[in-house]
Amino acid sequence: MSTLGYLVDKKPALRLRYVVPSQAGRHEQQRVTSVTPLEPGAQVDVRPGTLVLVDVPASALSRQATAQLTTLVARLAAIRDTALALRVPEKIVPDIPDQLCRQAERVAVPLLSSSAPLRAWDGINGDLSRQRALVAEEQTERLERLLALVPTRLGDTGAVRQIVDWLAIALDADVMVWSKSRGVVTASSDSARLRLAHLVIGEPAEDLAELGLVGIADARLVAVSPGDPEEAKLAVGARRPLDAAASSLIQHAARILGLCDRAARDQTGPVPRSVRHAAFQLLMRADVVMAQVVYQGATKTFLDTPAATVHVVDTGPHDREPTLRWCEHRLDKLALVTACPGKPKHILVLVPERSAEQAGRALRDMIAVRDGHLMGVGQPHPLEQTAVGYGEALNSVRKAPRSADRICVGGSDAKLAPLLPRRAAQAWARDLVGPLFAPPSGKREAEERAYLLETVPIALSFKGTEAAAALGVHRNTVAQRLSRAEQLLSLDLRTSINNRILVLLALELLALPAEDADAPDAARRPGGPAGPGEPVAFEDLLGNASAAAMFREWAEERLTPVRADQRDLTETLRVWLECNLSTKETARALGAGITTVRQHTRDAALQLGMDFAPAPRGMHDADVATVADIGLALHILYGRPHLHQPTRVDGPAAG
Repeated sequence: MSTLGYLVDKKPALRLRYVVPSQAGRHEQQRVTSVTPLEPGAQVDVRPGTLVLVDVPASALSRQATAQLTTLVARLAAIRDTALALRVPEKIVPDIPDQLCRQAERVAVPLLSSSAPLRAWDGINGDLSRQRALVAEEQTERLERLLALVPTRLGDTGAVRQIVDWLAIALDADVMVWSKSRGVVTASSDSARLRLAHLVIGEPAEDLAELGLVGIADARLVAVSPGDPEEAKLAVGARRPLDAAASSLIQHAARILGLCDRAARDQTGPVPRSVRHAAFQLLMRADVVMAQVVYQGATKTFLDTPAATVHVVDTGPHDREPTLRWCEHRLDKLALVTACPGKPKHILVLVPERSAEQAGRALRDMIAVRDGHLMGVGQPHPLEQTAVGYGEALNSVRKAPRSADRICVGGSDAKLAPLLPRRAAQAWARDLVGPLFAPPSGKREAEERAYLLETVPIALSFKGTEAAAALGVHRNTVAQRLSRAEQLLSLDLRTSINNRILVLLALELLALPAEDADAPDAARRPGGPAGPGEPVAFEDLLGNASAAAMFREWAEERLTPVRADQRDLTETLRVWLECNLSTKETARALGAGITTVRQHTRDAALQLGMDFAPAPRGMHDADVATVADIGLALHILYGRPHLHQPTRVDGPAAG
């Protein structure tokens, strides 16, 4: 793994040594992602995981140089996983001032020296990159092997022992699962029982030898079932220091062991609430396979259904617990029932397609006899779109008080296009994207237009490589078609999120049926009504006072799931759109990690039902939510991204 220990022990040509010997044991596993040369007094602009390499003279360090290096160490302390290496001339090791050593110790920044020539460092960053790739590949393989050990039924009594035995081999360690009430549940060997007993019952200690763990270089004690009265724990005693990848593997194994252990204890009774809750949360994240493993491992149930419907029951001012117990008992074999963790009045019910009639009737009867209770129902969706169904049900339950039976069945309110004044909006759309629909002059041009209408909607919704994969063509083909569309429309479609969103809106509008020419049209140009087929500006479509409240209500409902999220996903989406869907630029603008931004945008997409996974579609798939719908809703509520009538680029549209 690319760590300080790897550079010191496995790269002797670098001649790296710790200036402060005591730092070796503490920082051996500190990750190193790159080596960056730096002048002592230069501005610090390095990333976490950087080893800073500074040249020092053969003679003793001057006061100024010592002060500069001491300041550099202090600045590195504010950046995670950084270290300082002093490159000294060959065969000459100058005295390193105590002041600098004490500073490095105090702020826990590893301080090393290297007498290797500068050429010895050539290619080291490439080597570190290859090491990270190898470690990532190995970790992926180990996680796949771990998941392969998960049984079809989590209640299989041999599952815990099988996982423990595998983990012992994978980590070259003693492994044991121990419970406060049951003692040793299982262990990798008899000696592991004896050696790790000190770890699970001993007091915390710095020195493993104090716990009787002789011959063990590193140990971990991880809760297998947090909050469970059984207090089961996974104990691991390794013969070599455990790196970050091994620690991650232990955490994953602990979670799976907890599920297996609880399932084995509860398999004879109803599905435990913790299992139902975990399964529903996994479905909300579109992790269907793991949800099936978790839930079907606890009981033979229904999560192999092609589609399911989410119901949200609002118990109002009443105590939720009696209704929750009724649903658990009455719907035990018909639906997945769990209490909503974020809303103390809500009960979530996921009903599979085959039991929709029976479970739906039971829920309607329950609402009828429980005054003050409300229910919102979403539309049937595949399990990976559970979050979409939840959003629909959540919107519906807010409208339920206006229904005579206190039940509201929701539909898809994903799109703004159907709400716009049809004649004016389609006139605007034809003015914007009309060249794409101009009568072709021959067969070749007709084929080109067909390819463009197939490519443009998905090319504007995703990055080039994603769009190419969805369409089954090379990314250069996507780029060429998009370039041709830019020529036809005289619009910048690559770097302008404004044009991306409005062209997508225009295509959706033209996919809708045309309105009767005699129907009234609410849209107006400044200074007078729009004539039949006469285009208006985009600002006029949304600026109509009589429709503004309706547009705002649509936007609020559209963004409800992410606005309620504590992670401020709306801000992430606004910046992501303003950065033209660039995760890297969004991370820089928000001051967040790329992984965090990627996870937040993916979670938001799942909650909003956005078509985040590219798939072939045409302009007539008007019910598919895209980045355009999210951008329009954000614009209506927050004014960001700021959308305006597109400006044509110089030169006439090519025809």
